[in-house]
Amino acid sequence: MMEKGNGDEMYVYELKRYVRDQLDQPARDLDKLNFVKTCDRRIPNTKNATMKQGDGTSCSRSAFVRHPTDLENGHSTKESRQEGLRGLKDFFMDPKFHRYPPKDIVLVDLTDETNPASLDEYFCDDAIKELMEEDLDSADLNPQFATKWPEFARTRWKCDHISEWGLNSLGYAALLEKEKEEGKEET
Repeated sequence: MMEKGNGDEMYVYELKRYVRDQLDQPARDLDKLNFVKTCDRRIPNTKNATMKQGDGTSCSRSAFVRHPTDLENGHSTKESRQEGLRGLKDFFMDPKFHRYPPKDIVLVDLTDETNPASLDEYFCDDAIKELMEEDLDSADLNPQFATKWPEFARTRWKCDHISEWGLNSLGYAALLEKEKEEGKEET
């Protein structure tokens, strides 16, 4: 996931157009990096409150989803994230896509591999649902999902603000109940 800091959202406008397949000229270097979606940025620990720009406008901040290119490995690595950051830097500094590209740009990988973030820390519920429907086998998206794969389920929703779809269709309500019972047993 990539996010632009507080500031002019127009800076990432061309990247949004690329992800939506709306660019007039190809961005071949980005094609191989698997940027697949742009989503409004959620305020962490809220029930779908969208983060806005710090400049007083009503524009939502954006986050970009990128799938790892190493499909055999199937997960993000430090190397795959560096590859994505290099591609973004090249794109942002390319005068074909930006009228006034910066002379330099610093992109930082803030991934905490020991405590990975869940999607609900960044995306609103509708975006999480879309990502899950696009990325997972539809047969697995059933009422046993969250209790069958609790560790994976918690990479989607970790906070208490789980969507109705997650609670009812994916079994998060049962997972919460199970976690609550396990917490009582430990005390």
